[in-house]
Amino acid sequence: LVDLNGDGDYKLIVADAERRLKVYRNTSLISENVLLDTPVSMCVTYTETSKPRVPSVAVASGPHVFIYRRLRPYYKFSVPPTPLAQAEANVWTKLHSGAMDIAEAVDALVAARDGGTLLTTRSVDLINTEALDERTALVDAWRGAPLTHQTVITCMEVIRKNMDEEDALSQLVLGTEAGSVLVLDVTGVTIVNRFQLPSTPVYLAITGLYDVEYRLVCACRNGSIY
Repeated sequence: LVDLNGDGDYKLIVADAERRLKVYRNTSLISENVLLDTPVSMCVTYTETSKPRVPSVAVASGPHVFIYRRLRPYYKFSVPPTPLAQAEANVWTKLHSGAMDIAEAVDALVAARDGGTLLTTRSVDLINTEALDERTALVDAWRGAPLTHQTVITCMEVIRKNMDEEDALSQLVLGTEAGSVLVLDVTGVTIVNRFQLPSTPVYLAITGLYDVEYRLVCACRNGSIY
């Protein structure tokens, strides 16, 4: 439930798997907007102290957070790429230079994965492709393309900045597939804090104020809570 216009009229906002952002008043659908990607989480945040307090709606999709003001696209934050594991980068360098064949490269990538290395989607796709001709086509298609590791957002929450009020300034907190927890500034533009977890966070729970004292609880895919 969100007071979209700061007028005290709360409405229900739903982001669904069909990439629609729907707004309901009571049980009536009054607005529907198309999202750019499938949503994984949605939060309401306040970024200004001016009256009336108009909230921003943040929708996390893939590696991006789309910010909406008055249900109109306002800003997009993108999670920065994850640093590449040197072992994986070496495999692809040798593969493209001919110093290693595809079978050897797959074995090396599997060993790196089993050793705890978080692989890029390119390496995962190569491992999961079984036919040699299909693997060869993938390698040829990627030849010359830079190897990057773009992680995605798995969960999102908000933390209030310095006042414990419903419409107080607040900041987004993102959990990523790479096991990182990112705290953004009030505007949602800059990462102001970063934590690294042993596993991918799937749920976040936050208490306290960012400028005073706070506690961040993360439930992760490995079955542990940090």
